[in-house]
Amino acid sequence: MFAQTATLIGMPPTTEAPRSLAGLSPKTEADYSKVLLRAYGKLGPVPALLPDLSAWPESSLKILRAAIRSYWTRQRKPEIGAETAAQIPIKFSVKRKVQYPTEKEMLAFEAATAQLRTRFRPLMMALVRMGLRAEELLKLTRPQLERALETGELFFVRKGGEEGSLPINKTRQIIEDLLAADAAKPHTAKDRANLPSSIPPWQEVGEILGSEFGKKKDKPTGTRYNLLLRLVKKTAKLAGLDPRKWTPHKLRHGFATRMNRDGAPAATIQRALAHKNLLTTQKYIHADVSDVEQFMRG
Repeated sequence: MFAQTATLIGMPPTTEAPRSLAGLSPKTEADYSKVLLRAYGKLGPVPALLPDLSAWPESSLKILRAAIRSYWTRQRKPEIGAETAAQIPIKFSVKRKVQYPTEKEMLAFEAATAQLRTRFRPLMMALVRMGLRAEELLKLTRPQLERALETGELFFVRKGGEEGSLPINKTRQIIEDLLAADAAKPHTAKDRANLPSSIPPWQEVGEILGSEFGKKKDKPTGTRYNLLLRLVKKTAKLAGLDPRKWTPHKLRHGFATRMNRDGAPAATIQRALAHKNLLTTQKYIHADVSDVEQFMRG
């Protein structure tokens, strides 16, 4: 790239790039060439004097800073690159804060599950009260849930194929409701006619949302995750909440925040969410304005 860039701007390249520039991806090389050409055109060597950059977005300015530093490092004059890059203005923009469920919203969401069909309610409550990932919930098997009722602990497969467990003494009703739920049936009369006379109980929780009966391989009707996502958004809408900010994963954030507000240590929340790193768990715990107000001195 540096040979190409130097040629574009009329400056003969050096024979060898310094080791600090080794390993650049083709995309990075192309980005550097493009931004240098845009800034200086075919006017000769890259000068220390900067062009007018007032109309440039911060994303492009960031690339330009790196490209200038790299260019002058190639010319064995890194100090010029550093000084020139430092003159490029930094533009700050206000980023919209990501919205996570508050305790009030979580309570409203829970209340709205009463308006769902009976077989859908435990799916939503499992996300709210157990903090499961969507995939973990949908892949729970009937034997796993039956064993949980016997032992008081649910053993299942976590993200990455690792075994995980959760106590179910406080969520036993959710487990019982999941086991009692019916599997989904085909929508069309033709597919319903092909059903066996006796439909066996579901063997994987995801079957509550979508059955394999009558599924056309050449015309997929959508994944079970998409069906679960739609159900979450529908529940949020029933609760009078903005469905755009509600997903199964946002409910997992709400679960972690609730544990924290109830006084659970960070290590306990980490264990419940099955995070390997405590720093990841801290990203799931969110304080709202009322939390801040509680600890401010007047």
